[in-house]
Amino acid sequence: MGVNNQSQETLMLNRILNSKLLFIFIVCFLTFGYFKKADRYFGLVQYHNHEAYPIVSDGSGYYAFLPQWFIYKTDNFEFIDSIQKKYPDARFNDGISYNFETNENFNKYFIGTPILQAPGFLITHYLATIFHLDNDGYSTIYQIYTVLIAFIFVFLGFWCIAK
Repeated sequence: MGVNNQSQETLMLNRILNSKLLFIFIVCFLTFGYFKKADRYFGLVQYHNHEAYPIVSDGSGYYAFLPQWFIYKTDNFEFIDSIQKKYPDARFNDGISYNFETNENFNKYFIGTPILQAPGFLITHYLATIFHLDNDGYSTIYQIYTVLIAFIFVFLGFWCIAK
């Protein structure tokens, strides 16, 4: 009787773990958490929780390649100082370091992530340009883009796992 009861429990556990309902629950839970975090940046629902910009830390290092390639067309991230002055509360220069021997800025991050983000960045830059928004690569439309592209990659990752 104990063996039969244990196999029923195992069968039930396998059904739960392999069910689409569990997968949908996990996706919804993670999506809610993700948008809750995004709301802390943009303050769309709870303005009092408004923090900083979503491009921070390692992300600022990866992201810096995109404005450099498509907007400023420089080799040594010299635009980052003026961007940091324009947005003093942001940490857009986190990923950029200064080499005192060569007197140049450099980025220690690899270009794989920005290559994946480039198509969305170009679309965002085009939209900012045609709608006469601030198209410096770091204004609000670009901040929203970074959140949306991250969500798209998370969704695609879950979709690949499901397949």
